[in-house]
Amino acid sequence: MKYIPILLMLPFSILIAEAQKNDPHEIISRKWKVNKEAMWPVMEKMLNERKEVSSLNDENRIVAIQTAIDKIASNTFEYKPDGTLITTTSKEKMKGKWRFNKEFTEIIIKYGENPDKTYKVIELKKDALHLTVDDKSLFLIPFE
Repeated sequence: MKYIPILLMLPFSILIAEAQKNDPHEIISRKWKVNKEAMWPVMEKMLNERKEVSSLNDENRIVAIQTAIDKIASNTFEYKPDGTLITTTSKEKMKGKWRFNKEFTEIIIKYGENPDKTYKVIELKKDALHLTVDDKSLFLIPFE
């Protein structure tokens, strides 16, 4: 009889643990890197919109796309639980702040005195983060 309260609490403990696993703050709070494979069509579209790239032959266009992918491949984005964001590129390391909107459909990022930049959250899973801004996609995967 004394075990009944414990047994009744077990389902609630499981529900709380599941809810924490699905918490957007918990999922995003890690270091992410660029998903090179997913970014290929994004970079291809962006570069093909440039006259100097669209006029290249197929072989040189592929080289241009690969070069652009290689340039962003080392970028990392570390979302910390306290709302700090550390973005590292080949040229610099920037520290900013991030937060979700109330619906968890957008991430608002601010670097220093620059205006806020809002990214739409398309997908947020423990193994994938897809954001869009200004009709451009950013595909990220966890940094290993």
